[in-house]
Parts: sequence; structure tokens; C-alpha cells
Amino acid sequence: MTRASGSRSGGRVPADSPLWPALQPQPVCVFVDGAEHARLRGAVTDSLEQFALRGTRCYTVR
Repeated sequence: MTRASGSRSGGRVPADSPLWPALQPQPVCVFVDGAEHARLRGAVTDSLEQFALRGTRCYTVR
């Protein structure tokens, strides 16, 4: 975003923008406890289990 385009909207994303949902605060499993943590952590774990660990290890281990 250029300075000129940012100054037109005051540096804010309008509520009717397609980007609005992506820029809203999202729940993060690190900052919650109990059942909410288990629910969010389960979603992360289930998603990551779809990847082959051996294939992703070379990208994540330094």
C-alpha cells in the first residue's frame, strides 16, 4: 500500500472490504485454556496430521 492510498482511507480497512474478516482478531490456542484450548489445539493437530512428517521435516528443522 502506498502512502497516498493509505491516506485516502485513513490507514483503515473499510468494514465492507473483502479483507475485513481476515484482518479481525482470530482465536489462538496458545492464549486460551480448558475446553477452548482443546478445541483449537485439536483443529491444529488434525490439520497438521495430513502432512507427511518426513517430507516436512527438511523444511522445519534447521
